[in-house]
Amino acid sequence: MTSDLDTDSRQYAAKVAACRFNALESQAVFKLMLEALSRPGLIGQFPLEIQHRLPCVLAPVIVLADVETRIHIAQTSQFNWESALISATGARPSVISTADLIAIPFEAAELISQVLESAPRGTALAPEHGARVIIGVRRISSHEEEPAVNESSHGLKLRLRGPGIKDERIVWVDGMSLQDIQTLQRSNAHFPSGIDVWMTTDNGQILGLPRSTHIVVEEHSSKQEAH
Repeated sequence: MTSDLDTDSRQYAAKVAACRFNALESQAVFKLMLEALSRPGLIGQFPLEIQHRLPCVLAPVIVLADVETRIHIAQTSQFNWESALISATGARPSVISTADLIAIPFEAAELISQVLESAPRGTALAPEHGARVIIGVRRISSHEEEPAVNESSHGLKLRLRGPGIKDERIVWVDGMSLQDIQTLQRSNAHFPSGIDVWMTTDNGQILGLPRSTHIVVEEHSSKQEAH
């Protein structure tokens, strides 16, 4: 009979293996991340092989992490990947306030504001010390398609302006609250310090919000403008 310990060991080994990308997988994810930051609000798609083997919120961390990187993965009873990711990448676990890379799975959505408030923002002279944060959300859609969310489902309509955007770009996000976005606005109020954010979904979407992006939030009939 298989013991619980053997089962746990096999499950852990499977998670470690899932966190080990080959060169082509790493290159594909890294390219997606760069495109998402350089063209804020445009939605990319992870390769199917990545979607099928692990939560997409972890993919950017795996690609960017190395033995000198400090990472923090928000944990819940349903989501416990940090130790496997550390074993696969050699990265170091960290508290939020000193982390280089932070992942917040959708299962830990209630922690988003707290994490964004505490994440390193760097300084005007050392903006590279700002954290890179990956947030798992339920759904994302753009104004080029039928919105997957609306006010009745508690989605937020975001108007984006800034580098990489002609005029403005509109996206809908289901899985972040108005408070979460307002916390992100405060974190990025003093460019070039701040944090860069990627949003991901379980069905493989990725969207970038660099610290240079100006966000106007529309929720129901209210509007909140950054800066």
